[in-house]
Amino acid sequence: MAAMMKGLQTPQLQLRSAQCVLPGFAAVPRPPCGLAAAVLPSGPCYSLCSPIGAPARHGAFCQTDQSRTRRASVAARASSNGQYDYDLVIIGCGVGGHGAALYAVEQGMKVAVIEGHDVGGTCVNRGCVPSKALLAASGRVREFRNAQHLKSMGIQVDAVSFDREGIAQHARQLASNIQGNLRRSLESIGVEILMGSGKLVDNHTIKYGLPGRVDVGGQVTAKNIIIATGSVPFVPPGIPIDGKTVFTSDHALKLEWLPKWIAIIGSGYIGLEFSDVYTALGTEVTFIEVSAAT
Repeated sequence: MAAMMKGLQTPQLQLRSAQCVLPGFAAVPRPPCGLAAAVLPSGPCYSLCSPIGAPARHGAFCQTDQSRTRRASVAARASSNGQYDYDLVIIGCGVGGHGAALYAVEQGMKVAVIEGHDVGGTCVNRGCVPSKALLAASGRVREFRNAQHLKSMGIQVDAVSFDREGIAQHARQLASNIQGNLRRSLESIGVEILMGSGKLVDNHTIKYGLPGRVDVGGQVTAKNIIIATGSVPFVPPGIPIDGKTVFTSDHALKLEWLPKWIAIIGSGYIGLEFSDVYTALGTEVTFIEVSAAT
């Protein structure tokens, strides 16, 4: 299996014009000057977007929507006739919570989100965004190391090296940029972001806070509450996770070191993505998968 994995080819990063639509972001139709968006084949555009209401950065072409500003002012006035602090409180600000907040504001509701970790949740901070960044970077390493293929196209390259920490920092920076964009997209339409882990007191009351932080936390009331807390990697009982010899996909994204050999338990898309990253950077990979009962 490991030998087979070494033969996998990471799709080449393509540059093409794209229609990019993400929750809370302005659509980016074909840029008027022909600027391309960086996308993976059949994958999402992740680099040329800025939140609605925020100035365009890094060459992004954003279409600001004045109607959202008007909706934000409506939401700021709404408070369920003063009976509750908010019309809606969302516990968790991942992709699901973020989308729910945008929709609620569009309906004229006063909204707050409670987030105990990072705005953007798993997808932005520990999932699809940083993993695709690692795939793109490691795929380039694989491409340039495939000297025989390049030679057939008349291209000769010297020995290829890479900066492991630089690749990891690239993924972290991309996640940080999108996290900031998501935060600003909510703040620009009047959504209040409350930092802390939420706990239901009753059907309309939530306490929130962070362990050891007396400066963060409080209690709010809401007419409606949405629980959008997401999930964490499943670890079978009895297996200690030390983040070094045994670790989850969350640890793997940090790319703190490159082992010579690694076993990946589970061959779903997450396992396949990490096998592609690690084999491209020189690690031998073996998959361990549950077989069908005989």
